[in-house]
Amino acid sequence: MGEGFYIFYQAAMSLSLVASVTCLVLIWQRRGLNGSGAMIALAVASFVWTLGFFLESHSSTLARQLFFNNIGYAGSLSVTVAWFVFSVNYTTGQKIIKLPGAILLSIIPLIAYVLIWTNDFHHLMWYDEYLTTSGLFTITKKTYGTGFWVVMIHNYILAIAGSVILIRRLFVGTSLYTRQAISLVVAAMLPLVWNFVFIFNLFSLPRKDLTPVMFAVSGWVIVYGLMRLRLFVAVPFARKFIIRQIQDGILAFDTKNRLIEINPTASKILDLSPDFVGSIVDNLPRRLPVLEMMVSAGYTGSEVTLKVGGEEKIFEVQSVPMIEESGTRVGSIVTMHDITERKDMQAQLIAQDRLVAIGELTSGVAHEINNPLAVIKGFMELLLKRDLPADVKDDINLINSEVDRAARIVSNLLTFSRKTSEPKVPVDINDAIEKTIDLRAYEQSNNNIRTELNLNPDLPKVLGSELQLRQVFMNIVVNAEFFMKEAHGQGVLTITTEKAGNFVRIICADDGPGIPEEDIKRIFNPFFTTKEVGKGTGLGLSIVHGIVTEHGGTIWVESVPGRGASFIIILPAYRRPEPA
Repeated sequence: MGEGFYIFYQAAMSLSLVASVTCLVLIWQRRGLNGSGAMIALAVASFVWTLGFFLESHSSTLARQLFFNNIGYAGSLSVTVAWFVFSVNYTTGQKIIKLPGAILLSIIPLIAYVLIWTNDFHHLMWYDEYLTTSGLFTITKKTYGTGFWVVMIHNYILAIAGSVILIRRLFVGTSLYTRQAISLVVAAMLPLVWNFVFIFNLFSLPRKDLTPVMFAVSGWVIVYGLMRLRLFVAVPFARKFIIRQIQDGILAFDTKNRLIEINPTASKILDLSPDFVGSIVDNLPRRLPVLEMMVSAGYTGSEVTLKVGGEEKIFEVQSVPMIEESGTRVGSIVTMHDITERKDMQAQLIAQDRLVAIGELTSGVAHEINNPLAVIKGFMELLLKRDLPADVKDDINLINSEVDRAARIVSNLLTFSRKTSEPKVPVDINDAIEKTIDLRAYEQSNNNIRTELNLNPDLPKVLGSELQLRQVFMNIVVNAEFFMKEAHGQGVLTITTEKAGNFVRIICADDGPGIPEEDIKRIFNPFFTTKEVGKGTGLGLSIVHGIVTEHGGTIWVESVPGRGASFIIILPAYRRPEPA
């Protein structure tokens, strides 16, 4: 066996050197990809280790053998550090361990390497070294010291930790990633296992370390990974950079219904920590029947309503199978798409359709009511001209006032239900506001209401209908007066106009009771009112909203209950056409 083993050893060592160089070249071509830097360091370290031991085997004196042995240790002490750094950075898809971290991990190996070269002064690494023969080999025998065993423990901790990280993180996934993991773990563990066998002399073989030989096998395993399994290209955890940015919730399950991936959006939606990766779907803390049906029974899609951050959201939940190129199903992906806004828009469209129908109906009803009201009013006026008792005339006047109120309601209904075709002209907003306040001066004086005007004298005009815009201001002013009087029998209304770029801003702020948040959302809806029956139709602010929108503007309300409300109107400023 001596001669055969000698030939095998020399051939294998030569092959190991070739494999290390081949790996280095192939990985160098892929430098810049995640994990490639650490793998380059690993290939260099294995080359140095192999070269040192190969030259040692061709040395016949103790001094030369120790010299080349020490060179080989530069590689063997670096291999496990490079392996651990590679495992962490490759599986996370990020450069978690940077250069400072790698240097920190290398402190013990660096100290050990200094101790190796200065061993003659302290003998912490080994002692009693002498030359002997083993088969056809001339070898150096030595007794290992405390320092050597400390370094060995450090190396094996890093090697095993790196392998565990790969096994745990990469075996959960598609078979491509599983094969990648197997190739990497085999490449790393073969030399380390054989090194363990050699140190403890577990087999009756010539005392020649075959660890570098195992790097020949490891090298070709890595070459296989590079060429066939797209190592460093199909990086399993690089996908995290993609799914982290996706606003949809994404969960991945394997064929055993275990959760193997969850992105931050899904974690937030389901209030589910990533720590539950690896759990069966039935055992997740927030059980969703639709999720279980999708994963277990192949159910493809549904809509679910969930509370997210205290707010109800509607999600479209869909499941698609994960199928490899071979056609094998390896799991399923569940996506959760927030369709709350879409549902709200659909509801608004339905509401608008209903409003169109209501508008058409309202227009017809209003016209039908208007005619008899005109007849009733005409007869009431004729009756008032007759010589009738005072109490009868009082009753007729009461009927007349109610007819007028009904006529105003009908007028509002007609305004709400039809679009105006009145031509638009440049309108002085300040003037329209002042005219509105003049009309309300008597009512405000009687009700202890005061209006403060902060009108910008340089305010641009607005293209529109003055009558309609005055109707907007009138509705807002009358509303403010009513609620201020109801709240505390008096009040101050402040109207401000200002230029905002190419727009005009009008702010009508009162010091009334304010508007509850739940009412603000519906305040411009037709027929919505908080007034008592008989004191409001719920059409005023809806008409205001319609007129402002028709003028290309926007209106909204800001309010703090108990501290008044502000109606803010933005209208596009009029731009005089430039002469041709």
